[in-house]
Amino acid sequence: MDKTVPCFIAALVLVALSDGSAWAAYQQNWDADAGQWQYWVSPGDEPGVEHHAQGGVADSGHISVNLADVGWQGPLDPPINYLYWTAYYYNQDSGPGPMDFTGADISVYACGENVELQNGELYFYLGRFNADLSQYAQYRTQTPVSIGQGNWQLNAWTLSTDAADWQRISGNAFTFADVVSHAGEFGFVITGVPTGPDPSGVIKLDEFDTDAVLVPAPATLGLLAAAGTMAWRRRRP
Repeated sequence: MDKTVPCFIAALVLVALSDGSAWAAYQQNWDADAGQWQYWVSPGDEPGVEHHAQGGVADSGHISVNLADVGWQGPLDPPINYLYWTAYYYNQDSGPGPMDFTGADISVYACGENVELQNGELYFYLGRFNADLSQYAQYRTQTPVSIGQGNWQLNAWTLSTDAADWQRISGNAFTFADVVSHAGEFGFVITGVPTGPDPSGVIKLDEFDTDAVLVPAPATLGLLAAAGTMAWRRRRP
């Protein structure tokens, strides 16, 4: 066997990793800044969440959102009352790119100050959009986020791969399998609020962690395919 083959493959894999940061997990402790996380007010008005240098889980950085500033959408299709997009990271065409959350582990700390969700709950959700944002679909987990009132509450889940364990909250252009394997947006949304008072108070988040992986870019996949082809050719007698 030609011993140069494994070295050649390893070199290509390293290039692929540096080129697309493929397969890297996403972690955000918000120590330095808000990390491009946003909340929704109205179409085209999506400000960055507020960053705090101290006061987090380890008295370090964290983010917060005053629910009085968050706008509502709804009822949408399906008609599930109103949606408050509280804090999310849009990564489809800016940032690392789409991510595969299939069976991923998720954890986050949540703390509230005088939070009143008006019979709603805060959930983790995933979304996917087409290139011009005209087609989309968003799904949330069935398990709500526990928010500590005045203290940091750890939430940790392994995301189910069964569509029955998720609820579609907006759009229908993509199936659950399409969204979970190619999420262009992820974050936290309040749902289940009926007509009446809006949610109020301040929600703070810290130490978001997931082992979801980046979807390799086409160029990266092509490079890996080339590596496999070259290895096969070099092994032939």
